Parts: sequence; C-alpha cells; structure tokens
Amino acid sequence: MIFRTGRVLVDPSHAELAELLGASIRPQAGRYDLAIVGAGPAGLAAAVSAASEGLRTLVVEPEVFGGQAGTSSLIRNYPGFPHGIRGDDLAIRTFEQAWLFGANFVFAQAVTGLTGRGAERRLGLADGSGVAARAVLLAPGVAWRRLGGPSLEKLAGAGVFYGAAGSEAQAVAGQQVFVVGGGNSAGQAAVHLAEHAATVTMLVRGHALGATMSDYLVQKIQATLNIAVRLRTEVMDGHGRGRLEALTLRDRDRGVTETVGAAALFVLIGAEPRTEWLRGAVACDRQGYVLTGRDLMAAGGPPTRWPAARPPLFLETSLPEVFAAGVPLCPEAPGAAAGSEGRAMEIQHSTRHGCLVVAFSGVIDLASAATVQRTLLKDLSEQPDALICDLAGVQHLDPMAATVFSTVDRHPASRWPTTSFLLCGARPQVAEALRLVRASQLLRVYATVEEAVEGARDRPPTLQDELRLAPVPTAARAARAFIREVCRAWRLDAPDTTVVERAVLVANELVTNAVIHAHTDVWLRLELRGDRLFIAVRDRGLKVLEPVPPAPETEGGRGLWLVEQLGRAWGVRPAPDAGKTVWCALTL
Repeated sequence: MIFRTGRVLVDPSHAELAELLGASIRPQAGRYDLAIVGAGPAGLAAAVSAASEGLRTLVVEPEVFGGQAGTSSLIRNYPGFPHGIRGDDLAIRTFEQAWLFGANFVFAQAVTGLTGRGAERRLGLADGSGVAARAVLLAPGVAWRRLGGPSLEKLAGAGVFYGAAGSEAQAVAGQQVFVVGGGNSAGQAAVHLAEHAATVTMLVRGHALGATMSDYLVQKIQATLNIAVRLRTEVMDGHGRGRLEALTLRDRDRGVTETVGAAALFVLIGAEPRTEWLRGAVACDRQGYVLTGRDLMAAGGPPTRWPAARPPLFLETSLPEVFAAGVPLCPEAPGAAAGSEGRAMEIQHSTRHGCLVVAFSGVIDLASAATVQRTLLKDLSEQPDALICDLAGVQHLDPMAATVFSTVDRHPASRWPTTSFLLCGARPQVAEALRLVRASQLLRVYATVEEAVEGARDRPPTLQDELRLAPVPTAARAARAFIREVCRAWRLDAPDTTVVERAVLVANELVTNAVIHAHTDVWLRLELRGDRLFIAVRDRGLKVLEPVPPAPETEGGRGLWLVEQLGRAWGVRPAPDAGKTVWCALTL
C-alpha cells in the first residue's frame, strides 16, 4: 500500500493501517470509569449511554466498529427507523454519537487479559500495555465457524465469505451463489442474495430446513423461485485461480461427489464467542459463553470465590464489577431489556411445531413494556402460523404494563388475521394483572406452552397458495387468472356465490397499486381458513400505506375504498425485511 505521504506498507497489520489512517490504537489515559471490550451493537450502545452520563469511557476493538450487525444489508427492528437502516449506517451513527459524547475508541488492538484487584479492574492489551477501569463491560462478539480446508482458506475474501452478505450481494448480480447453513442467519442471507443473484443454492447438512430454521423463513425460501435447497449436502473443497470458480459437493447419503460452478460461497454454520482470553478470568460454560447473574447461582448460592456480600447482579460475571452483554452471554439468556429500579427482563425465541414461541422472564414494568411491544410486533410481522407468548418466567407484571398484550393484538401493523396470538404460563400474580386489564378475556391464555401449541392446532385447517409477479403492466391480468384458478381448485366457484369475483377485484386493485407505487416484485398470497378467504399482496417498496379509512373522493383512495367495501376487513403491516403487505379478508 502506498500512501500520499510516500510511505509504503507491504502486507501491513491492522494496527499499522489503522494508525496511518488516523485511528487511535492506544488509550489516551491509563484509568477510566468504564472499559468496554468490543465495538459491536452492544458495546457501542453502552458507550453512548456511559459517555453521555459523563463517565470516562474507553472502547477497545480488535478490528473495526459495527460487529456482525454492521455487515447486515438492512435492519428493520431497530427503534427509530421504521423503514429500516443498513447495518454499516447504524454503526457509523452510533460510533459518532458515542465519540461526540467523549468516548475514547481504540481500534486494531485486542484485549489479551482481565484481572481484578480491590476496586480496580485491569485489561491487558496485545501491544503489552494495559489500562485500568472501575468497571468493565465484555461485548467481544463472535467469530463465524470456518469450513476448513486449505483451498477454501486461500479463497477467503475472494469468493468465499464468512457471515452476512450485506456488502457482497450486488457484486454477485446475475451469478450462481451458494449458501452453507440451515439456521436463520443462512436463510436470511439466501433471501437477500436472491434479490441480486441469478440462483442461490442452500447447502444443508440436515434432513430438513424446519429443524433449525423458523417456519416463517422456511416458507419464504420455498416461495422464492430462484432459491434451491440441497439437503444432506456438504462442501468438500473449492477451486479457482485467484478467486472462487467452482465447488466440490458431497451427498452425505449416497457418498457421491460432484463439481459445480460457483461465483461465491457464503458460510453461516454457527459462531463461537471470542472469549478464549477470558478463560480463568470469569466463569464460562463449555462453549465459552460467559455466565452471568442468576446463571452463576446454579448451586443455590454465589459462585466460588465470590468476594462481595451481595449476590451477582443481572449481567454481572463471576468477577464483581465486570459485566457482559450481547452474544458472549450464555445462550440461555440471549436477549435482555433493562427495566426500572435495577430490575430486568429477558427475551428468548424458539419454535414448537411451526409456532413461534417468545419467552419472557424477569420483570415486565412500564419501562420494559415498550420493548415487549416492539418484540411482539416484529415477531407478528414475520407472519408465523401462531405466536405464543410464554410468561412462565415472568416474576412480576405491572398491571399498567399488562395492557401491552391486548395493544399488540389490536395493533394495525400486526393484523395478519390467520396468525394466532396466544399467552401461556402465567403465574398467579401475572394472571391477576392480565385479569385486571381484561387481557385474559380478550386473548386466549393457556397453562403451558404445550397446551398453547395444541390450541393453535385446533384452528380450522388452512389452504395456501402464492404467486410471484414482476412489476409489469400484465401483472394484474396474471393475478386475476391466478385467483380464478386457485378458487376453482378450492371449489369456491359455486354459481350461488360471489366470492371469486370479489377476490378478483380485490387482487386486481392491490396488485395494480403495488406495481405502480412500489416498482418491485409483488407476491400475491391466498389463504382459506374456515369461512374466510384472505388475500395478501406484498411488495418491497419504501412507500408506507397508512391504514386509515379510504375515501373514494381522494386521489388514490378509490381502490382501497373498493377493497373495504368488498371485504370484511383489511389492513397493512410492514414486512420484516423491507416493504409492506396489504391484506383483505373476504367472507365466503
């Protein structure tokens, strides 16, 4: 690398490059109030909060700020950005905000050790120096697991990529792309890449996507025409001169190998916490995740050699005044939201027989109710068959905060009518709080998750079909033909019913509006449940349609006025990645 100053660097280290570009690679002081390890989302957010309160704050990052979230093509669930924001844009804004408040950032510098003596905590740095702080926050993030193999390692960064596909997606336009992994991260990467690549092939070692991926994402992949899924398949090797050109794949059942052309390979096969340097300093589980708070009280008391008279605080490690946040936390507590008076709430997601289960634990009060609402609305926008809210771990529910559940159920953004919203596992105090605000009367409440799953299964069976349309003038005609064909297959075209013609008119209006205003591909979906026919049209446009009563005399309002007259109900909800879905329910 040749700089304008005339200096030449050959294969420079991160530290050398960062220093020449003007970044700080050494702490400005020897002692701080708070030292943060890692400049991902958790570390940056903590830096903003701490520095804004006047604390002398240090952030140490071995690479660059942003973490894995910084590589995301679009983050839709971050507060304050209703249309989403690119991961790198969010990282830059948060970094700048913390820097303006006075936080000291050190880049290209790894932390190699952590010790505690008295009231001081000390971090050892890779260059041999150290820094002291009154408190430490561990947020080092994770590293993607590698496939291994010398050929693939040589091609890393030249067609072989580990992690999200945010910045590389446009570079593979019109080419053949492969994604390794069967989890949600791999599924989301495949959907994003499919918007640019000619074909995306998912390579999954397991027998089915549904075993490790959320059901809503499995359905999205199945509905995307240029995504193919190869189960029980693994990558054996990569080939190419200077960059990836081909892959050798192996069928795990038959033992047969084949070589296929490939322009890019994205590997998302799980991650490992960057906590090797912490072993012996704080308690970790076998996978290297940091144990905090109540996870340290497994034996009924504080951990061995715990020096404080009090028990560990929420998110506090086995070393007092050292806390952990973000991915390095034990997976038993992957998400957390701070409540008032030092109390907190934790959130965990899982799937059960096609139902999305979101489990809350801790305290839900007025301070954390907003987080509950954002989480549930985002989950409902993913359009699962059922969303089960597990309250078994909630120790206390503020009656004023209990209204959040009925608010979510009535919120226009969540009103996809075929998704069931259920509660379960409420303790006596929680059940009483729900009763006081009549939430238990408005929503179905079950004793356990298992009973809630069975309750979701008791709904009438659903017939579904979907069509993807290009934004062309003939899209509405294809939509009308699709509606008639599906209704005929579902035997809804009896002479004494008008549902087919009403469905044709509704679909024509919604598809036409999407093509004209969004200028993106359009997905037309039909669902038949009981005596209701649901029509939904999704696009990826940026224009938001307000769910207000349409008026025939206003510009653009005639079509939606017609939809409202023909249907029993209609609504708008934001799509989880981009765009929106407009739906309408018709009575048979």
